[in-house]
Amino acid sequence: MAKLSPLVLIAALALPAWAADTAPEPAKEPVTAAPVAPATYADAQAAVDATDYAAAARILAVLAGTDPTNPDVWNLFGFASRKMGRMGEASQAYDEALRLKPDHIGALEYQGEMFVDLTRPEDAAKNLDILKKLCGTCEEALDLEAYIAANPVTPS
Repeated sequence: MAKLSPLVLIAALALPAWAADTAPEPAKEPVTAAPVAPATYADAQAAVDATDYAAAARILAVLAGTDPTNPDVWNLFGFASRKMGRMGEASQAYDEALRLKPDHIGALEYQGEMFVDLTRPEDAAKNLDILKKLCGTCEEALDLEAYIAANPVTPS
């Protein structure tokens, strides 16, 4: 009786398994991803509310590209940028919001807060004066006034 080499024996024993694996697979339905809805201003606001400013900024950058004439988008983009310490980006966003809507009370408040952060108290005071003329003692004017008072600039 002839001796089988161990490799031939293993191959012969595995042949039925290989044969079973060679049958064609049944056709599968293509997998399609569910469409992803574009992010909205509400999504950006929710990210800001959750203090996820980076996520908000990403959403707002897209929204600013698709709707560049929306001052609310620019204002919130400025806010998120300021909270991340990106003052140049914040400044440009507030400027754009106010170019589009010079009486945007939210942008005036947040830009005023940025001026305080940048130790520009005169500019913050100008924004506060404009707010008081526009809305008297509205929440934005009161908030900016409190922010100025809480962050006095000391001479160096």
